Amino acid sequence: MDFLQSYPALVAVTLFVLAFGESLVVISLFIPATALFLLLGGLQQASGGAFVPIFVAGAAGAFIGDLVSYVVARRFKDELPRRWPFRDNPKWLTEAARFLNTWGLPGVVGSKFLGPMRALTPAVCGVLLMPLPRFLAATVLSCLIWSGLLLAPTYYGAQVFGM
Repeated sequence: MDFLQSYPALVAVTLFVLAFGESLVVISLFIPATALFLLLGGLQQASGGAFVPIFVAGAAGAFIGDLVSYVVARRFKDELPRRWPFRDNPKWLTEAARFLNTWGLPGVVGSKFLGPMRALTPAVCGVLLMPLPRFLAATVLSCLIWSGLLLAPTYYGAQVFGM
């Protein structure tokens, strides 16, 4: 945080990288992006930075991470269940597939707010061979909403409290 306070221009880059990692299946297990997004939203406001660059950076990172997860899972759909961590947790893929079959496109959008489903959903969409245009429409919407809802409270909260 001291580094980002010294170089506030890097807040957007950091948010992009965090959102990208948070959206990659398996990698997301090791990134506490939600807490960091909240922190960085307030830090951006405190350093005098604008909201739009961090909002776009967060949404873009999440979108690219979702797209990578979708493409990789689609390409390796038959191998994915045999790879860690799915081999040790076979219900993850089947439960996520059941969720998406039940909820469809609203499920793709909503899953961005359901912890472990955030990164798993794009991969399951790829495994289920969801048509790319449908996936793209849902993931763009979910990434924009997710980025805005995670960054706005602390960004505008810091503004209200004069931080």
